[in-house]
Amino acid sequence: MYPTNLVVLSSQNLKECTNNFNLSNLIGLTQFGRLFRGNFQGQHVLVKILDDEKLKHISSKYNDEHFIIKEEIKFWTNPNLKDCPNLTTFIGYTCERDIKGVVYDINPIDTLDNVIKKDGMNWVQRINVIHEVAKLLKFIHDKEKQNMVLNISASHILLDKHLLDSGIQNEH
Repeated sequence: MYPTNLVVLSSQNLKECTNNFNLSNLIGLTQFGRLFRGNFQGQHVLVKILDDEKLKHISSKYNDEHFIIKEEIKFWTNPNLKDCPNLTTFIGYTCERDIKGVVYDINPIDTLDNVIKKDGMNWVQRINVIHEVAKLLKFIHDKEKQNMVLNISASHILLDKHLLDSGIQNEH
């Protein structure tokens, strides 16, 4: 059902990646969970942990407790998106009873939401981010590719050195 190049992780793997979900690694909150910095096999990663309580209404609507994980996998492994310059790589996932989560190959500085609240961007960086997000939306909503992103928000946009160029100091 899923592509064979994805890593199937255990909940223990995700705990190890994030130092047991240490709050010092917490980047932010999303509609369905929490975002953590992590380290997986010596590589900086982002770990998204889904909150079962926040997923209840989706799970019951689709009669599938794994609906969100399946949708994440479907989106991130879509071959039409492989050439998109502003999407990261999906490394793997876990879908265990106690923890459901996904791991991405990105070394995030912060979320756009957090940086805006801190007033941590100059105008050149803001314009750069707007431009890159617009290019991303154009790419994934291309009528030939037929992809849909249902929830774009500043808390879902992760900023890394590439996106910000060099203006924000990494305080983490």
